[in-house]
Amino acid sequence: MGHRIRFHLSNDYDESLAPIPAAKLKDWWEDNHKTLNHAKHCLPLSMANSLGYYILSPGTFMVRWDGDTQKDCIVEHIDRCSHYEVDAHAAYGSFTVQAKFIPVTDEPGDFIYIKGVPNERCVPYSCMEACIEAWWNVGFFGLVFLLNRPGEFLIRRGQPIAQMFLYHGAAGYPDTEFVRGYPAEHAHWLARRSRPDYRKDLDYMRGFNSHGVKVNEHITTWRSSVQFRK
Repeated sequence: MGHRIRFHLSNDYDESLAPIPAAKLKDWWEDNHKTLNHAKHCLPLSMANSLGYYILSPGTFMVRWDGDTQKDCIVEHIDRCSHYEVDAHAAYGSFTVQAKFIPVTDEPGDFIYIKGVPNERCVPYSCMEACIEAWWNVGFFGLVFLLNRPGEFLIRRGQPIAQMFLYHGAAGYPDTEFVRGYPAEHAHWLARRSRPDYRKDLDYMRGFNSHGVKVNEHITTWRSSVQFRK
């Protein structure tokens, strides 16, 4: 049947806060002179950024924590949507956001991988990563966030708080082999990048190898279109 995800929403789920495709670029890249007009041309970064979907905050809430790893944080609820459920039950110094949707895949081994939003700055919490057997497990799941410093933090309604994507299990435990020496093409690539007259190019992003030959299997985006099934 192919690889796909169906998002099953609760009857009271606010669809304006349903998962959305993840974004390729980060705003802070253009605010920093070192990354300005540079980071956005790094295909490995943009591919990691845009992998799968953002899970959005179901409301606006404040989290307060004094840094004591034997104490709960305090959650102040400010603005709640219809499926809002946030508390601090999972671990000391953490808060939990209930997803209130169920992702379902078709193929055995097509997991749903949950992780933090990549390549962000100054985020005071870490999302605990998880791998769900979504081809048969139809239970709810919660997103657990571990605070990594004391303080007072505001999470806004609709803010991306986690990322999720389809992960095929066979990729997680491949056959491995250790080989001495780099691939044959590496020396040519290194010589080209190290020449005195080298200037930054976009060959990798455009899908050309170090010999200037187009790589037909080159991938620059995870999707051409996205459609939610209701």
